[in-house]
Amino acid sequence: MVATNQMGLALLAVLTLIGLLTWAIKKFPSVIGLKGFESGLIKVLSALSLGGREKILLIEVDGKKILIGVTSQNITCLLALGAAAQNSSLLKDPVN
Repeated sequence: MVATNQMGLALLAVLTLIGLLTWAIKKFPSVIGLKGFESGLIKVLSALSLGGREKILLIEVDGKKILIGVTSQNITCLLALGAAAQNSSLLKDPVN
């Protein structure tokens, strides 16, 4: 009975440790070197699902907007917009 209680407490301690480590990694990614995740070097501005696993994404990388097509097999750059095109009517007026 004592061995079962000790084993249960050890299991609880291990699960608590795993939970705390998971929380710490999500809360402080730069501590373990996931700085790109934290600083948001790539931002998804908009996403449009085309069905199945196909999507069109508008992303921003280093201040530049890029329109990409994403499938389960491939990623294709459809349109690269420079930083000057940020206020472009292309981004303001959706196609009907």
